[in-house]
Amino acid sequence: YFLETLDQQIDLTRLLSIALRTAGLHDQLVNTHLEKPLLNENESWVITQSSIDLIRWPRLNEQLIVTTRVIEVNRFFVKRFFEIKVDSELLLTVVSQYAIINLESRKMARVSVSSLEAIQAIDDSIAYEFNKLRVPETYHSTERTGREIVAKDIDYNQHVNNEVYIRWSYEMLPQSYFADYNARKIEVKYGSELRFDEEAEVVAYLPDESIINEGLGEGSTLQTYQTIRNKTKQKDACYVRITWELK
Repeated sequence: YFLETLDQQIDLTRLLSIALRTAGLHDQLVNTHLEKPLLNENESWVITQSSIDLIRWPRLNEQLIVTTRVIEVNRFFVKRFFEIKVDSELLLTVVSQYAIINLESRKMARVSVSSLEAIQAIDDSIAYEFNKLRVPETYHSTERTGREIVAKDIDYNQHVNNEVYIRWSYEMLPQSYFADYNARKIEVKYGSELRFDEEAEVVAYLPDESIINEGLGEGSTLQTYQTIRNKTKQKDACYVRITWELK
């Protein structure tokens, strides 16, 4: 993949789109080796959780190499591991957990573990456990804002695209974070889905000012939390935690 044009700040969601397209291509390849496709009619993959580790951002006109592999499978979930490189230099890794959803009933379907095992499609040399995303008691909600869901926010599965939640989370943060820190890790857990006719709200939880003003040295880290609420259903749609490193 070749990044032809970039704004002043690289949009992380664009990199995630590249990773997801790579997963789709790999899924097609895997299906050519199966007697029966992994997805039945009216079924689709949805991401339930992701963890992104950023080493450095790509630069203008760099050619990106994206690889993916399935690293864990059970009856309900599939974990994928992604690497994005420039030549042999690793820029970022992504681990995403997928589930199969029936687009009519909106219920989860089972994954055919035996089918993937039969063609040796699982690389179990990589193990990964997602962290729990809990807001510490020392954090406080500094701002909450409603978000209008527009047509371009909706994906093939008829709910808000996973990348939109990350964009909303970024837009909730004070500009000082982008000036003083680099994002090093982004963790996302998806809950109740958001659909086009529903109302959304984003709540930002930031560390206490005393933590920020403690005289953090170069390389020090802090974390921010964002919760996206489905106000229509009064449920949490998504949790986001971003780990920042002082420049």
